[in-house]
Parts: sequence; C-alpha cells; structure tokens
Amino acid sequence: MTAKGCLFQTIAQSQFVSGPNVGDMFIWMPKEHLYVVVYLVTVMHSMQAGYMDKAQKYTDKALLQIEKLKIVDNKPILSVFQLMLLEHIVMCRLVMGNKSIALQEMSQVISLCHQHPPLLVTHRPQLHTLLGLYAMSMNCMEAAEAQFTAALRLSQERELWTFANLNLAIVYLLALFAKVG
Repeated sequence: MTAKGCLFQTIAQSQFVSGPNVGDMFIWMPKEHLYVVVYLVTVMHSMQAGYMDKAQKYTDKALLQIEKLKIVDNKPILSVFQLMLLEHIVMCRLVMGNKSIALQEMSQVISLCHQHPPLLVTHRPQLHTLLGLYAMSMNCMEAAEAQFTAALRLSQERELWTFANLNLAIVYLLALFAKVG
C-alpha cells in the first residue's frame, strides 16, 4: 500500500528520527537488518511486477530472518518490517485468491499491532485498507466502502489515498453495474 519511496519514510517515523540537521535523519542499521530491507524491497517490487510467487518466497525468507533477529535483539524496527511484509503478503494472497490464508495473516497483522501500540496508531489506515480489500474479495461492497472511507479519513499519505480511492472507485463502478445489469 505504500510505495518503495515511502518505505524509508515509514522506517524513519518508526525510529522517531528527527533533528535540526539533515545528518540527524540518517539511520544506522546492522547489516542483518539491511538484509530484511532488501527482502522487503524485493517483495514490493515483485508484487508490483505481478510476480506473486516470488513475493511469497521472499516474504517467507524475510519473516524467518526477522524471527531469528528478534531472538537475539528485539528492536522495534523489526516489528515494522514484519508488519510491512505481512501487509504485502495479505494483498498478494488476495490477488491469488487465497482468502483464508490472507485472513489468517491479517490476524497476525492485528496481533502485531496490539503488541506494539504505536504501530496500531501509525498503521490503522493500512489495516482499514486491508479489510476493504478483503471485503471486496468476498463481494461485500458496502463493507469495503466503509473500510476504504475509514482509511481515507484516517490517513494523510498520498499513496494510500490514491490506492484507497482507486479501490473505492472500483466498488462504486461494481455497484453501478449491478444496478444497470
């Protein structure tokens, strides 16, 4: 739901990086964390290119790497990476028609957000968008409309607004075609 360009903005926000100088915005990460970032970018790119199998493969690798890292040192950034991977794999599962697996992974997303309350605040619009996508896949267009509208109300991210609005347009077009047909 967020473009690759926003990946780094999301990471910075989750680390509460700020300061008067541009150099204060620089985040030092261990190379093990950078491996996860590479996996995450690969997942995003694979999904955008339509390679859902590749996205699933790299999501599995990244989640395994995150679990290993959490055992050694459970840094908050790892939960952000995990959340972003789960959000993307849910969308991937919905595209591939694996609704029950997508629902299980949405449950993991919500559980992760409840374990880390700041994530619940920062990712609430994305959660509504995921629920809207799931509702669309189940042909529950009124529920989808409500979820996308909630996402729009809660978010100020340009990419998420575009994504939610495009899906909302699809919902409205489907409702229009249902009335005409």
